[in-house]
Amino acid sequence: MSEPVWPVGAPVAVRNRFERSWARGFEVEDERFEGDAWMYRVRRRSDSVVLPASFGEAELRPDDR
Repeated sequence: MSEPVWPVGAPVAVRNRFERSWARGFEVEDERFEGDAWMYRVRRRSDSVVLPASFGEAELRPDDR
């Protein structure tokens, strides 16, 4: 098993699954290895809400804002 790409607390943008655009202002809340890939839960920084979905590595990118 490899190391996770996104550590807990990392600021990230999340890929919108409907519009395929990027939403900024999130951070990694949790990481776990599922099947054969790392999956991530993210928290919205503006109000600290954790999104109910998990995201794969390709659905996150650095948010350096």
